[in-house]
Amino acid sequence: MFYPSVDHLDHVNLERDLREICDRFSVKVVDVPSCGLLPNDEGKLYAESFSDESLYVRSLPDKLVQSDPPFLVDAKTAVRKDTGNFSIELSSFHFNLQRCKTGIRAFYVYRREEKKPWIPSPLWIFSPLWSRPSAIFIQPKWDGADRQTFLRYAHTIKEHFEMGLPYKIPIHKKDTGGSRDPFVLIPIPTVKECSINLANFLSEVSRW
Repeated sequence: MFYPSVDHLDHVNLERDLREICDRFSVKVVDVPSCGLLPNDEGKLYAESFSDESLYVRSLPDKLVQSDPPFLVDAKTAVRKDTGNFSIELSSFHFNLQRCKTGIRAFYVYRREEKKPWIPSPLWIFSPLWSRPSAIFIQPKWDGADRQTFLRYAHTIKEHFEMGLPYKIPIHKKDTGGSRDPFVLIPIPTVKECSINLANFLSEVSRW
């Protein structure tokens, strides 16, 4: 729970392609030390805690891209089949948004599928600063202090995106199945609008 599926084939391939693209620009990609790399007994302690501190560590992005300037990046392959929207863990989105607001560069990287299967699918990145969710889901299983923690994260996200706008992001209390981890839904068109091709981004960065 609250760990990326790093052994999932799509995730593995995405991280492999991330490294290959960065290699073209002589840019190193390094793992971010995380609780997922800890011994099982220590990792379990994190997994059983839903304090802000534990969730902060568990939500750290997967990789640090050592360009100039460097940036953190989290590989994302989770598109919900029932909605066609991007699904991102609530705690991950919340803390990456806070990182970005303090000046830390944090992105999500994903593969944009081409309509023509013989064309290689490029990788794109987007920032949580501009990727407005269409909805936030906190399942009924979360109650008490844990639910209040996730509601606080949800309202922080709402405040960022709703500031001065009539648009409101709903918070749903609904059992969505799966891992039942709280998450935000971001429409694919929204993601595309605020994305930049990774290779193009690295090309521009190399000129700074």
